[in-house]
Amino acid sequence: MVDSTSSTIPQSLAGRLLIATPQLHSGLFFRTVIYLQEHSPELGALGLIINQPSNQSVGEILYDHKESHLSELPIHIGGPVEMDHIVFHALQRSDGSIRLESELTESQIEAAGLTPESRLIAAAGYASWEPLQLEDEIQQESWFHFPISQTILTAPLNQTLWKKLLMEQSALHQMIAQHPSHPEWN
Repeated sequence: MVDSTSSTIPQSLAGRLLIATPQLHSGLFFRTVIYLQEHSPELGALGLIINQPSNQSVGEILYDHKESHLSELPIHIGGPVEMDHIVFHALQRSDGSIRLESELTESQIEAAGLTPESRLIAAAGYASWEPLQLEDEIQQESWFHFPISQTILTAPLNQTLWKKLLMEQSALHQMIAQHPSHPEWN
């Protein structure tokens, strides 16, 4: 297991999961799971929230997909940047690892013959960090970072994913997963 609370941050977190800590107790990043697509201390980071589905589907928002086989696909809130753009992504197993393919067209999705082990996500927006911003947020204990988990290929991509992924980690992370979302209400 990787100790994601240590002060050592790998040179690149690309291909890893960011999981919000209880420090992020409100707003868009509350209990989020982010797949980090790109990361370097010099360039910053780019990722996609994968566990925040909206209550709208592709067919409801994109008129040209109203009759498409993608019309029932829920639209996820991918992050706060460019939320007016909807982009198709696929979580896929490839060569023993899981990766995120982005900016897919409908014809690419069909041509790829996505398998049941693949996860298709329509996302409005993405998450982005300036150089060293993410490292600062990790040092401030706003985020855990873990290697990718097979769970993201099988579990629902909704708020329950946050808890499922933490329950796979250490006893400390399991305690955090059991933490009530609003302890002040107790």
